[in-house]
Amino acid sequence: ELGGGSRQVAQANFYGTGVGTTQDDRAVYRRDVDWFGLGWRQELSSGWELVMIGHYSMADARRSRYEVEDDIESVFAGDLPYGYGQASSGITPGLQLGYDSTLETARPDQGERLLGFFQYYLSTDGNEEGYWTHGLSLEKFLGLGRPQRTLAIKAWWLRQFGLGENPIPFTRLLRNRVPYQLRGYNSTRFHATGAAGATVEYRWPVWMLNEPENGGVDAYVFGDLGQPFDDLDELATPNLFWSAGGGLRVINRRRDLTLRLELAGGREGLQVRLTTSQLFQYIKAGFHGGSEPIPFMR
Repeated sequence: ELGGGSRQVAQANFYGTGVGTTQDDRAVYRRDVDWFGLGWRQELSSGWELVMIGHYSMADARRSRYEVEDDIESVFAGDLPYGYGQASSGITPGLQLGYDSTLETARPDQGERLLGFFQYYLSTDGNEEGYWTHGLSLEKFLGLGRPQRTLAIKAWWLRQFGLGENPIPFTRLLRNRVPYQLRGYNSTRFHATGAAGATVEYRWPVWMLNEPENGGVDAYVFGDLGQPFDDLDELATPNLFWSAGGGLRVINRRRDLTLRLELAGGREGLQVRLTTSQLFQYIKAGFHGGSEPIPFMR
């Protein structure tokens, strides 16, 4: 697969890095990202899959062109995050190994999915920055005895390690993005070099198209727990973020997910999402997916 893209966000959110940030710290900046690259996916035997990528990306963080009181230069005056006001560009090779024993993507009632990846970023902008990113996630699906009543469980661990004299630019830090997301918070709520979390989701059918096992609408409720961190000693109960909620999942005749409507709440308010993706069995559509491939594979 060969592809690329460009994304401009006129008012991207930033709340600070690491643990201890609050919703009141919100600032905005302009985020511009360009990327292109090559991906190769190979199915192996017995449910295993190998993915290799290599891509170039550029992430630029500047002051928003809109007149806003909460611009990043005002809110974080004297403590601007590293990477603001400059373009970070570099190349990223990556490798991902996955195992999937599920039989479908909409309503699996058995099986598991395991993903592990490593990737390396090497700057080409003269700043001599480099860092490793690795991640591990495990998904488990359990049938609960009645038709299409399923318990889905997922846990993940993500970590970045800087190799240069300078810290990792904040535009390339881990964020609260699908498929490793605490759903009661927006996708830019956290910026950190580490993230750990777990989620549990209970699903049941509410409407079927003509016959059982066909397409239709499923309902679900869930709970998430996790946190961002920069150092391992920051992993502690007081730093945990929780969220809970529910929604509806639209399943098509091929028994694939078509649409998801979700309401999630955390300790900072509510999030409403209408999306075609899901945290479980997430498949990143490579460089054509319309979402920037920064900072890691999914």
